[in-house]
Amino acid sequence: MKKSINRISYYLRLGILFDVLLTQGCGGGVNIVVFDFNKSVGGAETFNCRFIDYLVGLGDSVAVVGYEDSALFGLLDNKSVKIKKYIIPEMDDFFVSISNQSYLGALGQKIIDDFFGEDIYVLASYFEVLHRAMHVFNGNKRVHILTGMLHPEAWSIWEPGIGFNASRAFKPKLINETWHYQRQLLLKLDRAHAIWYPNDIYRKYNSEYFSVPLNHHSSATVPVEPVTQKIRYNISAPEEFMKVLWLGRFDFFKNESILSFIDSLNVVLNNKPQLHILFDLIGYGYALYEDEVESYKKLAHERLEIRILGKRNESDIYSLIESEKYHFGVAMGSSAYHLAMIGLPVIAIDSCVKGYRRLVKGVWLDEASDEFDEGSSLYLSLIGEPSPQRNDIHVMLEDVFQYGFLENKSRSCCNYVEQFHNIDVILPKIRGFLLESSFSEKFTYRFKRNLPDEFYYRFGRKRNIKIAIFGTGSGAKKFYGKLHSDLVFSDREIKVKCFFDNDDSKFGAIFCNAPIEKFTLEATNELDVVIIASDYWPEIKAQMISCGLTRSKILRAY
Repeated sequence: MKKSINRISYYLRLGILFDVLLTQGCGGGVNIVVFDFNKSVGGAETFNCRFIDYLVGLGDSVAVVGYEDSALFGLLDNKSVKIKKYIIPEMDDFFVSISNQSYLGALGQKIIDDFFGEDIYVLASYFEVLHRAMHVFNGNKRVHILTGMLHPEAWSIWEPGIGFNASRAFKPKLINETWHYQRQLLLKLDRAHAIWYPNDIYRKYNSEYFSVPLNHHSSATVPVEPVTQKIRYNISAPEEFMKVLWLGRFDFFKNESILSFIDSLNVVLNNKPQLHILFDLIGYGYALYEDEVESYKKLAHERLEIRILGKRNESDIYSLIESEKYHFGVAMGSSAYHLAMIGLPVIAIDSCVKGYRRLVKGVWLDEASDEFDEGSSLYLSLIGEPSPQRNDIHVMLEDVFQYGFLENKSRSCCNYVEQFHNIDVILPKIRGFLLESSFSEKFTYRFKRNLPDEFYYRFGRKRNIKIAIFGTGSGAKKFYGKLHSDLVFSDREIKVKCFFDNDDSKFGAIFCNAPIEKFTLEATNELDVVIIASDYWPEIKAQMISCGLTRSKILRAY
């Protein structure tokens, strides 16, 4: 315990826990802490930035907890929004070792002290972020936690050690220990009014997936800031040439929708032999998904030109729209609202994954309901409910050739966003959800088995085991944390004799309370097993076997 206390003091002295840009709330504001660990800018980060800007403007005292390179910090700096800032080192995204639990608890106590012991309201959207926030605040009753279900499958396709598993999307229920834990956590959040959704489809889907009655109706659509400029050209029906713009990320739940839209454009071209189409895509994301769209260009109709333009800022997007004079846009989420605010008619298209492209439909944005989220109607199909207002894309495209249709859609799509996604209406509603939360419990996941399954297979219920760990990097440190937790919650006695490494400059140093040594066959005589905790495990395994170590004494950590 003394070592843990010293470690915490060391972190505090180093300034790993610190706040900068300190502002105190005024005018009777409340204390609000937002957790965000994402390093890239997506819808959640954009929303958090808008929400925090609004809260600070009200006089609330706001803090953000994140990694040093969390994208949210950059967004807030660009807007000159002053907040309290708590930076923590990166950890494994779900498993929390005993030492990290002590560290996170110290962080939580520091935040509570910095807010003078007053009530704190915490927004920790996404499952793994909520899990981390519960570890930080340790069930303190002065802390009220709210989470956000910002994507219908945000919980159901999330897996420890993997994160969002795209291959699990739209698949049958995966009922395991994590599912049971998530189910109980959702029920607790629901009863404590501690969860909100962009629309009620999200609540219905998760109630079905986790077989739990979620009765708290806390829906607030995505808020959109007014744009600085609107298009100045009149949109007429296309004749020989039609121009279309996509805005948004390339991602596993968006790419199939993009490809489905391209298929619909091909149908239109087959029906209109004199027509040419330009389809521009302003987007960003992992190279894997961008390359997938790029490769699909080969299957496009010969009169369909597809250009991937990369990421652009708002002024560049506006200039491009003005110069190209697009007829309409297609998008999901806040991107659809942004294009509509600029003045483009917008087709809001369903999200989708591989194998379900046939189900992709869309709706003209102005024909949507007031609690609409254009990416989620497909989830109603998964729970056996009809998807209202949806049409096949190629059927919708027939309307754009009618005189006056696009001109009317330009006005009405913009009016729709201004009416139902007004930032001055939505943000107060979400703040109200936050202040209603009575959830303070530390209901965290208890890992029953932290070591590789092969370890338990080999040693059964043997209690006294002597091991060495090969590796002294981050993987070895993470594995040691899991080993330490396993010892705390079991009756095993596992002795780590040493850490092996091939770097002779490390020999003799102490790593995770054990010495670093050079690997020799003699050093393994009294060991039950050598566990390799390194990305170079194939080379290390071959090295140890070549030195004469039997295969039965070698185990890979992960």
